Amino acid sequence: MTKSDNSPLPSADEHYWTVLPKYIAAIDSGVTLTRRIAGQPAESRRYWASVLFVRLCSAGISVLHLCPGSRANKNGTFWDFSALAPLIRSLVQTGLMLFYLGTEAVDEDESRARLLIMQLRDCTERLHFFQHAGASSEKIRGVEATADGIRAKLSSDQYFARLPARMRKSLRKGDTESILTQDQILDRMGILDQAGRAFLGFVSSHADVSPLAYYRTGEKNRGRGEENDIDKHYIATAVDMACDFVLRANADMGALFAEALAVKSQEVAAEVGNERFRHAFEFVKQGQGALLEEFTDDDGPEGPMLCSGCFHDVGLRLSAERIGQRDMSKCPNCGSQLGMKLNKIALAVLAKEFFVSGTIERGRYGGSPSVQFNRHQPTSIDVMPWLRPDLELIERTLGVCRA
Repeated sequence: MTKSDNSPLPSADEHYWTVLPKYIAAIDSGVTLTRRIAGQPAESRRYWASVLFVRLCSAGISVLHLCPGSRANKNGTFWDFSALAPLIRSLVQTGLMLFYLGTEAVDEDESRARLLIMQLRDCTERLHFFQHAGASSEKIRGVEATADGIRAKLSSDQYFARLPARMRKSLRKGDTESILTQDQILDRMGILDQAGRAFLGFVSSHADVSPLAYYRTGEKNRGRGEENDIDKHYIATAVDMACDFVLRANADMGALFAEALAVKSQEVAAEVGNERFRHAFEFVKQGQGALLEEFTDDDGPEGPMLCSGCFHDVGLRLSAERIGQRDMSKCPNCGSQLGMKLNKIALAVLAKEFFVSGTIERGRYGGSPSVQFNRHQPTSIDVMPWLRPDLELIERTLGVCRA
């Protein structure tokens, strides 16, 4: 991301609230993708890609817990870049290994050699831990035998045999998890320029608690968790960098599992079943509430659709402010930059809380809502005149019906 010399740099506040919604959308897209590819049969490369992708999404969600104003930290007021740095570095390194082990297209021998080197590193780390943790000699010998077996497999790998002798000798020690260096993987991904790599080093310094991480603590409220422009700018830049890796991982995983995803879509479309049963099932669903998962089926990051300022009803607007996400972009409906933005899933949550949960009637043996919303029947309720425009706006945006 570059700017011309004449373009003013955004304020820390604007930078943060522009980056955060974009990152949330990328994480949401990744989580949706993990669900879509779950249970797919996978050979070695796809297996490790799946493992690392889940790990990347998990780290990505953890990042949100340290980002004030995110849905995971809605009322957060603690701004600590140094606490966030280890998670950002973990996400980036996971993204690198996901590409290196899973999504980069390489020949079978090279893919096998990469996997064996990773497994050998795993053995040496476990061996070091067991030796210093007082593990039994039997357990230690078992790990040593596994490492020796991996080295034997490496000796028969044609790609490994073509590597320089000095490199082969070093790799057989199990001191590294990859044949390529971090810069070499980044070069192959084409994802970070020189300035980006410098900032990644800056993040690592904070993750390692080097003097760079604490030398200026207190200056302009830095390093103490108080809101300040410097920490906010660092957090925004780090989250923006992480977002690039999440988006790349989403795209690569979609390509790696393209055939499986296409087959799954065809299977869903073909699940018509018995015609009489299908009609009966559709009739039953007309009176049932919609599952929120129905609104996360779309591919790609889900951007804002409405904002809290779009609603006239005060109660609905206040609920939207609580559920929505702060975002400096313009609302696609009303154009406001100040309203709390609502993507499709957030809008569905708002509709369910306000119209469904808000109409629960308690009976002698329990309770049930008087109103439901779904996509299976036309509108069948009347509302007060002042609420009708808001309700129709939600209907149009979500494509739902009120039962």
